[in-house]
Amino acid sequence: MESFSPSRAAVSIIFLAWTTGCISAFSIGLSGETSFQIVSGQGFGPKEQGGGGADIYFLIPLVPWMRIGASFGLSETLPSDTTGGFVYRGYDTGALGMFLEAAGPVGAWERVGVLEAGGQIGINADWSVYQYSSLYFFYPELETGGFIGLRFVGLRALQLRLSLPLRFQFRRDLDYSFSAALGLGANYSFGAGS
Repeated sequence: MESFSPSRAAVSIIFLAWTTGCISAFSIGLSGETSFQIVSGQGFGPKEQGGGGADIYFLIPLVPWMRIGASFGLSETLPSDTTGGFVYRGYDTGALGMFLEAAGPVGAWERVGVLEAGGQIGINADWSVYQYSSLYFFYPELETGGFIGLRFVGLRALQLRLSLPLRFQFRRDLDYSFSAALGLGANYSFGAGS
């Protein structure tokens, strides 16, 4: 049987105090987006694909200007056009992600609220299936981008966000694949973050 260790007890108390303080200030958010993707397959030229999706995400503050987050998203990528006699197939995706976000206030108005701007970088694990088939595939994705958010006077726990995510997909079946999106969302901060 292990004996009592004062140093282990102190570390445990510090860890619990830090984590419960952070978790009590967590945020939850929802966002929707429309996206534009450029892909190029092996032996074929580049084409554009449209799409869209929705995410739910959770944020935990690390310091006042930085948060760590996790997300789950569903999206659809539409097939490309048939120009040139070939098409890139459409597919549906479920994605799990982790990211770091940094932000700070850039403006404040007494009767409106506080405007915040920031950026994020993260990784996603994407599990996709081609439309009208049972062919599944997996690929990692690097995501970065910026956002602006507005917290209204009287509703400081609620933030409306406009975002511009950029994603780089690392797919074995393509020479390259990247996308840009325009997102609109809202998040709600609980506890000390409100």
